[in-house]
Amino acid sequence: MVDYDQEYYGQKGLWKSPLSSKIVLERVNKTISLVPKDVKTVLEVGCGNGQLINKLHKGGFDCYGVDVSEEGLKYVKCKKKLMNADYLYFKDNSFDLVICSDVLEHLSLEVYKKTLDELMRVSKKYILITTPYKQCLREGFTKCQDCGTIYHANRDLRIFNENSYKSLFTNFNLKKLIYINKERKQNWFEKFLRYRLGNFYIESDVALCPACGSKNNYRQKYNLFSLLSALSYRIIPRRKKARWISGIYKIQNKK
Repeated sequence: MVDYDQEYYGQKGLWKSPLSSKIVLERVNKTISLVPKDVKTVLEVGCGNGQLINKLHKGGFDCYGVDVSEEGLKYVKCKKKLMNADYLYFKDNSFDLVICSDVLEHLSLEVYKKTLDELMRVSKKYILITTPYKQCLREGFTKCQDCGTIYHANRDLRIFNENSYKSLFTNFNLKKLIYINKERKQNWFEKFLRYRLGNFYIESDVALCPACGSKNNYRQKYNLFSLLSALSYRIIPRRKKARWISGIYKIQNKK
């Protein structure tokens, strides 16, 4: 089976805007707010286009960014290297802080487990993780118009909550959790109309089918259910929930 990951992460459209919105900027700043004061050396695993690591580099930290996307690394302004998250070419305890932001939710189970081990191995003191918080994966599904495969447009595979964070690492203790960017979430009736009755999928300019490599994904067709869904948005209140969750971990038996 052909692996289309490199083609997906090599798209210019994913990386051309280093800080594309206030929402992304808030995520970056809130994540950075968890960086401990005694940190000097920082590795970001899955740094993408440098949204986060560039700010730390500018702030005087000794930074290194690694990613699987050569296109994304073009925007990184500190030391950088093309590298997989589950096989880091660094010695044990190489960095005071290892950051992995908006990465873990995309990894297959095997790569996910190996990545967690690698983060622990190369960190001397701290690990900082940021992921989407309690997201509804179905909200991000699109459908390939060529082969019919249904997949997440952003390639998200798993959901994170407080319990997930408490059990991520074996020899690092969770010291603090924060919640980032509260947004209005779809109510239960809207989800029922959109996904159960309306068979709704999202449109995306960068989604790439993991089965056939096609970018010919779903295009919205408005119908009775989509109109009812829009009406429910106005009638039934939406609760607010954080978009991301972020946690800082400290190695055990280190003061």
